[in-house]
Amino acid sequence: MEIKISTRKFAILFPVDEDAVPWHHRVYGQQPDRQTSVLVYILARDNRWYQQGDVEFKGLIWQAHLQFGVENVPHGAEYKVVALIPDSRFKNTDPGSSIGEIPIDLQQTEVITVIRD
Repeated sequence: MEIKISTRKFAILFPVDEDAVPWHHRVYGQQPDRQTSVLVYILARDNRWYQQGDVEFKGLIWQAHLQFGVENVPHGAEYKVVALIPDSRFKNTDPGSSIGEIPIDLQQTEVITVIRD
């Protein structure tokens, strides 16, 4: 896997939009500078955004382990993924917690769609 880094962009680098993913999968991204925090959310089939596990950093690259639904989700189920740089509204969030909407005023990546294989 080759990850291409663009200049000063906050983005999900891998997987890319419309990629097929297994139940558990890593996502890789890039932050514009050395922020202290990045949160990754998945829009599940119940139409809620679920915070994923801890994000690890190496320079400007970040990675997180994501879970796409439950084990027996049908092949072809779609999930949306977004990463954001949180503000004070996200002080007490934990992996697995959910929100109804992603605040539009936060710095965030483009939303990608992945498909369970």
